[in-house]
Formats: sequence, C-alpha cells, structure tokens
Amino acid sequence: MLMFGGGTCIFIILYRYISSLLCGAKDKNLSRAEQLQRIWSMEEGRVALIKYCEAEFSVENARAYDDLCKYKDVKDPEEKLKLANHIYNAYVGSSSSLLLVNSSQSCRSNITEKMLKLPNDNASALETLFDDFEVEVRSNLQDTFSRFMYSEQYAMYKRKRSSFDRAVKKV
Repeated sequence: MLMFGGGTCIFIILYRYISSLLCGAKDKNLSRAEQLQRIWSMEEGRVALIKYCEAEFSVENARAYDDLCKYKDVKDPEEKLKLANHIYNAYVGSSSSLLLVNSSQSCRSNITEKMLKLPNDNASALETLFDDFEVEVRSNLQDTFSRFMYSEQYAMYKRKRSSFDRAVKKV
C-alpha cells in the first residue's frame, strides 16, 4: 500500500514538471510581438512593463502604446478626435513634450498633414490616422520588451502569474 502511494506521488511530480515545460514552451514559440501583446493584454503584465519602462526612462513608448490601444477602441467620432489631439500633442507634434516618441520624420510629417485636414475629412480618416505611428511605437516597445524579459520585474511577474494559474487550477 505504501508503495502505491509513493508511485502516485512520483506520477504527480512528473506530470507537473512536464506540464510546466510545455507551458514554458508555449511562451518561447510566440514571436516577440505576440509575447508583448499577451503581456499587454493582462493588467499586471502591462503594469510591470510600464514600471520597467519608467525605470529605463522610456515610458513614452508604453504610454503612447496604451493611448493608441484606447484610441482604437473608441467609436464616438468626437471622443476619437479629442484622443487624437491628445496623442498628437503628447507624443508626435510638440518637440517640447517630455513624452515625444522616437519616430521617423516622415511618420511625424504624415500625421501632422493628416491632423491639419481632420476637421474637413470624414470619420474614416480618424481610423487610419496613427497606423504608421503605431508600428513605430510597437517597434520601440518591443526593443524595451526584449530587455524586460531578462529583468527581475519580468521574473516576479512570471512567478506571480504561475502562482495564480496554479491556484486557479486547484479550484
């Protein structure tokens, strides 16, 4: 009887070990962009990355990306225009802004040109206004994210996340 109980214990340990390897492999198979999107979609992951960006003095990329995500979700044209003006003034247009994002001159010029036409353009112009800018912001953020993945903040986030996942599985 004692032998059977020990065998069950070994089986459970092996099962958990193999499961943890498979779960870890899922993250490794994702592209850097997919990993970033996955972390960004979870509140605690987004907060951990933003704190890392603040410590690295590159918070403008995280804040711009956060605002761009909110911008894409807004449906009301008036509200979308207000947010467009905020994004433009905070991250693109004003060289005196402390949150100016490192983006190409052509990207900034393109957005400035579109912003000047906005009051006369239709609502569809608002939908594509920041498409190129979002690509550049995401590229900047992925660069920071690649360093974040080797940081203590990321390790803490992963430990907290795996503890939460284990607790949920038990329930």
